[in-house]
Amino acid sequence: MRLPQRGDRAPSPSRRATSWPLSQSFDVTMLRNGNLFSCGQPSRLPKLRQDICPAKLDFIQPCFLNPCNPKSMTRLHLAQFVGPTGQLATEATRKLAAELLTALRTPPHWLVLVTDQQPIDLDGVINLLTAMGQPQAIADRDLPRISTTKIQVDTQQAARPGKVTRYSRTPDALPLHTDCSNKTVPPNLVAFAMARPDPQGGGESVMLSAADLVHDLPADLVSHLRQPIFPFTAKKRYPILQGEGDEVQIRYYRQQINSALSQQCTLSDAAQAAIDELERYLALSQRSVRFAMQAGEVVIMDNRRVLHGRSAMAANSPRLMHRFRLSVPALSTVEA
Repeated sequence: MRLPQRGDRAPSPSRRATSWPLSQSFDVTMLRNGNLFSCGQPSRLPKLRQDICPAKLDFIQPCFLNPCNPKSMTRLHLAQFVGPTGQLATEATRKLAAELLTALRTPPHWLVLVTDQQPIDLDGVINLLTAMGQPQAIADRDLPRISTTKIQVDTQQAARPGKVTRYSRTPDALPLHTDCSNKTVPPNLVAFAMARPDPQGGGESVMLSAADLVHDLPADLVSHLRQPIFPFTAKKRYPILQGEGDEVQIRYYRQQINSALSQQCTLSDAAQAAIDELERYLALSQRSVRFAMQAGEVVIMDNRRVLHGRSAMAANSPRLMHRFRLSVPALSTVEA
């Protein structure tokens, strides 16, 4: 298989009960086979563009080409789940959560939920994620632990030494990565709710499923990435790839590996060459999708099966997102 070369073309918070009114309709934007399909208004289709990717390895500005080709799409409206009062009741929330889980179990394992809410109802988002994490929870002790974080340019947070997470507080592009890649068991569900997009169009979201990535990798590279030799902390080494077919999983964050290497960890020449080669494929992948989130949209992904990143933005960008992380047992359960 031909290795991508430079010059190749490629485009571009509480848990109290909250009801979402019927007037706030929902659509689900599904992505199939690396292509983007919007089930909402046509105006919401992202403007994908072509760029030439740089050759820089550690922090690569992702560039992607994915024409819209609606071979398959899923459309979901809140009106399907509301009761006579026009409110999304507890049981309806659970039903909607089940629909989303079903969608996340199928390729490409991520979706965009369009709420048309401005400002977005964060309590409603948390309630929905709670239902996805534990649909039968009847007491607070049964609720999944949800980590919530504001993601915006923050010079003080960005200046904190030794913290890989500080990069999300910079205006720089973030390369494709796994959240919490240094954890023994990373959370399998990550969501981003867009409160305020960048007015200049910066900070575009970037998504790539592990299955799509592996489809393009040479067999010898895949074999090397399956070895548990890559350091994500000073004491923890894991494989980057696991599983087969559509069940392939990925754990990867180049900066996390670099951080571990700075703590006197070692990496063989062959392993170093493997991640360098992986970076080149990530930079030039034509299966990645890049799009601008709108206010009120929520990206929900399986963090084990999808890499995500973003493009750069201005140093004074007012872009504001809310990130949610949690472990969802039902997402790890394969339906019969």
